[in-house]
Amino acid sequence: MLGGLLALLGLVMGFRSLSPIAAEAAASEEPPLGPLPWRAIVTLTIAPIVFAMTVRSLGLALATALCVGIVCFASPRMTLRMALGVIVGLTIICVGVFSFGLKLTLPLLPTFMVG
Repeated sequence: MLGGLLALLGLVMGFRSLSPIAAEAAASEEPPLGPLPWRAIVTLTIAPIVFAMTVRSLGLALATALCVGIVCFASPRMTLRMALGVIVGLTIICVGVFSFGLKLTLPLLPTFMVG
């Protein structure tokens, strides 16, 4: 069901991008190229690798929190308070969706925390 919703969303976005209105707006709003956002490129590349390496040992909740914490460093405007809110919020959503909603068989917490 989730895959179907994502496919439908992709199709809708694809068709909207092909409309004449979208092409006209894109041509008139072409921004100048700036410097490469190296911080974002590095953190967004490292985060899924760290998640894949830690999800079995740390559990879904802590691996997700760690991954989201790494991604928060992608923006130089991110504050500690904002980062903590994003980490807590996305961790709760991901655990809810993947552990309880989809019933994945990943451990929720590491074994040293649950006994």
